Amino acid sequence: MWNEKINVFKVSSITNLQINDSTENVSPEAVYQSGYKVFIGENATLLCIFSGNPVPKVQWQNKNGTYITTNHKYIVGQYGRQLQIMNVTFDDEGVYKCIANGSLIQNPFLNVISPPIFPDAGRRFMTKIVQISTKESTVLLCNAMSLSAEIEPIVIKWMKNGKILDQDVRYQLSKDKKTLHIYNESSDAAGCYTCVIENSEGIAVSNFLLHFGIYPSKLPPEITSEFKQEYFLPRFHSSPLTLLCSAHNGEITYYWSKNDMKFNSNGRIAVNKKNGEIVFQNLTEGDFGIFYCLAENEYGTSVSLFVKISEAVLNKFPTMTFTQTCEEKQHCQLNCQDKPRCEPRNECHIEWKYGIGTSNTVYMKDKTAVDGSGNLHFLSVSKSDGNRTYGCGIWNERTKTFVKGGSIKLQIHESDARIETVPIRAVYKSRYKAVAGQYGILRCIFSGSSVPVIKWKNKNGSYIEINHRYNITENGRQLQIMNVTFDDEGEYQCIADGNISQNPFLNVTSPPKFVENNRRFLTKIVENSSSEVIILTCNAVSAPGEANPGVTKWMKNGKVINSYQDFVIQLFGNNRILQLHKEEPGYGGSYQCVVENSEGVAVANFLVHNNLVPLTTPRLAGKSPAWR
Repeated sequence: MWNEKINVFKVSSITNLQINDSTENVSPEAVYQSGYKVFIGENATLLCIFSGNPVPKVQWQNKNGTYITTNHKYIVGQYGRQLQIMNVTFDDEGVYKCIANGSLIQNPFLNVISPPIFPDAGRRFMTKIVQISTKESTVLLCNAMSLSAEIEPIVIKWMKNGKILDQDVRYQLSKDKKTLHIYNESSDAAGCYTCVIENSEGIAVSNFLLHFGIYPSKLPPEITSEFKQEYFLPRFHSSPLTLLCSAHNGEITYYWSKNDMKFNSNGRIAVNKKNGEIVFQNLTEGDFGIFYCLAENEYGTSVSLFVKISEAVLNKFPTMTFTQTCEEKQHCQLNCQDKPRCEPRNECHIEWKYGIGTSNTVYMKDKTAVDGSGNLHFLSVSKSDGNRTYGCGIWNERTKTFVKGGSIKLQIHESDARIETVPIRAVYKSRYKAVAGQYGILRCIFSGSSVPVIKWKNKNGSYIEINHRYNITENGRQLQIMNVTFDDEGEYQCIADGNISQNPFLNVTSPPKFVENNRRFLTKIVENSSSEVIILTCNAVSAPGEANPGVTKWMKNGKVINSYQDFVIQLFGNNRILQLHKEEPGYGGSYQCVVENSEGVAVANFLVHNNLVPLTTPRLAGKSPAWR
């Protein structure tokens, strides 16, 4: 057993295995299936093992009975025996099917678990600002939940300003401890109240910031929704995509903007101004674009993350036919030329076919491989590979369509009879760009008469074993790295038979993230002071070693600020610093900074109010705890 954390490997015992020779066919039998328990948001691995000769072909079906192919969500490896499920959600829980040779079935179960989650925030850590009055009591509700099939979480304790809260006449807890009643008879009722709640899988923490005053009611809305950078939809799709923009602070009206202009509902895109919902259905070419939500109250307008709605599409290959000649026993490469546009790219997969039509697939075996550009490699081409036509095709998982390119007729020249074996040679290595938090794939291909044993070393020179972070497939030619971090970036090494090596490179990148919260979306309440100016700093960074993101625009209440010539608003430091002079009464509101790099866009909202009485907020009582 290998322990990745302490870099230790131990062997428990040694078994002497003796094999009797046999060439008989053996019917497949089910010998193993795994159940798997995984935290929501992590990756899961299901295993099915079947015996038999020849090796049975294994296919997978998801919990809904749909056949699974490798895409951004699923990776099928180890000759079909292993199914990896990325970024698991609660909807992934259930019974899956692995099917050998179309008839023999096993049913591994995926159990998705989670620590407590606060519905208001959608995560395990929450902060709420609560305005109180001495004239009435305050009720705080610690309403974290477990997943639907699991036991409800239990409140461990309540604290005030970091100290355990004792019940007395001012504080009363409900029987289940989820509700705290505070009787606000004196000014010391203000402060930071913390609820700590637990289930079998972890702990969640909620901070309630209580204060006397009018400050929150004079703030623009605070948007709590976050969206993916890009959503792909086919034209005329019947299944709707719904995005919900949520915010708080007073009575809020919601709008959506498309390409920097307020958008009005049409027959295909519907906006609900009361709840912030936008629904996309049956889109046509002119409906795609960049959208963002505007949440407006009487004190200003805040802006959500920008969302790109793009077309999921697969165009056609140009028509072509040609002949290619390769020498027997040598490396032979067929190029996948003139590939058409296919979006989203991470759901587009190359498949090679032979013969007429699309029913005959070239499978990846010990002597065939496909590289990162989609080219087909015969690592030691044989006569039986020749006198066939081959075609490169693309499957789009999102549109459920397949297109095949033109035909390549492969002819094989007979080799010199004196050449019995061809030595191993390095023929391909990949360079891969992965976004932090997603997965990376590195490939190495070696040709030759024999199938080499390929081992991998990480950027630090340590040999890589298959575990929760790494998976090695396709006869060792492919290395998958899960949940990549910036520390994973660098040059890796693939070594064939211990002496021939290549060095593929993994580049880990990221859209802009704000230093304050390490996310693409930031809301910051700007405390007032007696100073004549307010300084807003848009402090976002890119991945280490990459150029800092640029500020593309500043907005006020969702409208682009086009002029900085007057004395009220000025920009400094490559547009990263905005300075407000408080001489004008209209300086309050919500200011937005939009920053961009090659990988995406980030948005910060600065909520500025006109009230000269600052809000004094206590420090948070604790940071978000570890998962386990």
